[in-house]
Amino acid sequence: MAILRFDNIVEEWARKYKPMQHDNSANSKNKRYFGLGSVSSIPDFVNTLPKNASPAVGCVTHLEGNLQGKFLYPNYKVYFFVKCPTMVNKDSLMEANAKAECLDHAIKFIAWLQDQKRVKQRKELGQIDTENIDYDTRGPLFDNWYACELYIRNIEFAPKCVNPVDYVE
Repeated sequence: MAILRFDNIVEEWARKYKPMQHDNSANSKNKRYFGLGSVSSIPDFVNTLPKNASPAVGCVTHLEGNLQGKFLYPNYKVYFFVKCPTMVNKDSLMEANAKAECLDHAIKFIAWLQDQKRVKQRKELGQIDTENIDYDTRGPLFDNWYACELYIRNIEFAPKCVNPVDYVE
């Protein structure tokens, strides 16, 4: 059984999406995609983002979901980050604009996912729910970073059967 590596899908999008054009090569100064071990690693991650890496995207690689019968129901968390210019005083309009920009990147990611499923007919994306996605904007995080968090659901066939080669007699 192959579990969908949704983080690879998010990174692919970050490479193709013009506002990011993520480059993961060793000497790249344009790293815009980041794998996040868990939600609790976000504060450390945001502190290390370069100021010029806005916008950026991160996918939580921690696996979470529900196993029911012959199916896995994994949930994926994807974060879209935008750096707000340094404010001398709190500026509600700048904050609102940063959150709206985060949501705009998230919506464009969802549209790309829908296109990959329907037009490009990528089978591995077949059961990802792109019609009913929860989101939440956050911020300010550290150093005036704002985020939009998406909760994306999937369904994967996961038959549970005993394979004798996995056990010692």
